[in-house]
Amino acid sequence: MTVRAEEDVVCQVLGRETLAKIIGPDFREIMFKNYVRHVVQKNRLLFNLLKKDEETFFEGLRVEYKSAGRYIFNKGKPVEKLLVVMEGKLKKLRSANYLAEAGQTWGEAFLNDSLNKMLEDDIIV
Repeated sequence: MTVRAEEDVVCQVLGRETLAKIIGPDFREIMFKNYVRHVVQKNRLLFNLLKKDEETFFEGLRVEYKSAGRYIFNKGKPVEKLLVVMEGKLKKLRSANYLAEAGQTWGEAFLNDSLNKMLEDDIIV
């Protein structure tokens, strides 16, 4: 990513190594939680869950790595989990349109009534 100043800018800068020294061994976990908090704040349902019980919310999260083209949800099956997309993009199998990309969530609409809502197409990375 290229970042360019549009006008004169003065910044205070802390490098990654310095942050890691200050924060200690939990650096990666803290950075992960901060990123997730940022994403979740854009979603009213998730933000309310986070405010209600932050510890349980983060205990329930786990990182899953999916290769490009791999199925995330299968057609005809209920959606039983919510995704916070950290990297990459999700789309329907036979579509050029993306459902979610890094910094977005997907699946919450199905969680409200997952027994009655089945996917009409496969969801892939």
